[in-house]
Amino acid sequence: MKGVLFATLVLVGLVVLSYGYSVSIRESIIGGEKARLNMIKDLRQRQSGKLAPRRFERLWNLYKSLNPTKEGLDKIVPIVPEYNDGDLIWTGNITIGTPAQGPFVVVFDTGSSNLWVPGVRCSFKGCQGKHKYNSTASRTFTTRNCEPLFIAYGTGFMLGFLTNDVVNVGGVVVRDQTFGQGYYLADFFADVPIDGILGLAFETIAADSVTPVFDNMISQRLIARDLFSVYLSSTPNDTTSVVLFGEVSPKYYTGSFTYATVIAPTYWLITMESMIVGNKALSTCEFDGECLAVVDTGTSIIVGPTYDIQPVIDAIGYVAPDCSNVNRLPVVQFTIGGNKLPLGPEYYVIKAFNSTTGRNECALGMEGTDLVAPLWILGDPFLRAYYTVFDKSVLPYRVGFAPARKQN
Repeated sequence: MKGVLFATLVLVGLVVLSYGYSVSIRESIIGGEKARLNMIKDLRQRQSGKLAPRRFERLWNLYKSLNPTKEGLDKIVPIVPEYNDGDLIWTGNITIGTPAQGPFVVVFDTGSSNLWVPGVRCSFKGCQGKHKYNSTASRTFTTRNCEPLFIAYGTGFMLGFLTNDVVNVGGVVVRDQTFGQGYYLADFFADVPIDGILGLAFETIAADSVTPVFDNMISQRLIARDLFSVYLSSTPNDTTSVVLFGEVSPKYYTGSFTYATVIAPTYWLITMESMIVGNKALSTCEFDGECLAVVDTGTSIIVGPTYDIQPVIDAIGYVAPDCSNVNRLPVVQFTIGGNKLPLGPEYYVIKAFNSTTGRNECALGMEGTDLVAPLWILGDPFLRAYYTVFDKSVLPYRVGFAPARKQN
């Protein structure tokens, strides 16, 4: 019976593929030594050409089919990004249902738009050891039509059904939230210490056009302001990282914000003017001399088109695997909103401790690929340096960056 149901789900999944108060979500950096070392190994192999670039075919195919200009980017159709496994991640807890089930450990991901967690009927490897949602145990559970949900990732996919229930995010109860109840998770999820993902991008890229959690917070008037802000700690295994819904807190930043306009309500998509290493601007940005960049809490490195990012990588130079030269590497400046935002090697170099050798290992946390369309991804190395505001309280929408204040 399980095999028949799973086969049916796969077939259906392939078809569907063609003013309130503020609330904080505390996050802790997890992943463990094995995940960190695997990521460093992966980065070295990709940077040396031993492994192929990460694959972002959906973005690339979309770009080719639309041939977008800056003026036409608002016509982008809903798509689902693909993520690599083995990256460092930040997680927080949510509960679902009445009485509350969980807590479910999720990634708060600005690069996707769906919420999903494993369902109680999932017995596949990817679901083992995870918290599972049981709809029959919740008196606030409702369902529309058991519509299937299929989300593809770089190393597998998640398959399940759409479900409705209350979702508690940091004490805010979102009513009648549609989310995915996973029946199958790819095997690679078994090695990732999360239960699911809570997407914070726009509804236009949500699978099955599901209204995201943040949008429901706004429409149900659950937060004081139509924005959220993110602080990511640079200290592994601590609990000072935070997502604030409806609030921008001076506790987490110094100085003032640099704002960039969201040019298409899909991803949190902004433009950059240049990247500078030393005194030399290194950029061949398209679209009138600007680079398109996705601000993404769900990507643990900085990614760019090879023709744009490779000169930056070359200018940074050799990163010693034993971390011995990290302090001598140059500062990279990202010009956004007319301001230069510096990023030092303490952020853009990925470091992991190897308990077998008793030493740290390092790799450059940047990577080029020609399979990501003309897009940069400003992932966690950049966001650790800057407290970031994702703002829907103004039109056009905007993203703001201010130097992060280290937390004790």
